[in-house]
Amino acid sequence: MLDPSEKEGKELLDLAKGKALQIPVRLFEAKDALDAINQTLKAYGRIDGLVNNAGVNDSIGLENGNPESFAHSVARNLHHYYQLAHYALPYLKKIQSSQHRQYPAARRLSQAKETPPDIPLPKVLNWL
Repeated sequence: MLDPSEKEGKELLDLAKGKALQIPVRLFEAKDALDAINQTLKAYGRIDGLVNNAGVNDSIGLENGNPESFAHSVARNLHHYYQLAHYALPYLKKIQSSQHRQYPAARRLSQAKETPPDIPLPKVLNWL
């Protein structure tokens, strides 16, 4: 789990009963994504999948924004996922059953504008 909030991350880690890793980072730079992949590999030795549920609803659109603010919004909400997928791809290819996509459950979480830890981890895991 990549989340800059160590307090909220600890709550999720407690629910996962030690079967999870939190890397407290906000993915602004490609090097941060590479560091996160390397820390995950160091902890687990492999990467089985990649789920994206990150992003900020900044309400930037055709009416509320301009080309510059839209470009910034895309960079802030999409580039990190490309970077993670890029750096994880060699390891995902090693796992026959791996998938790297945004899961419908993650989209439902985003659409509901609820993000962990507002939703109990068992509920999130059941949705996946």
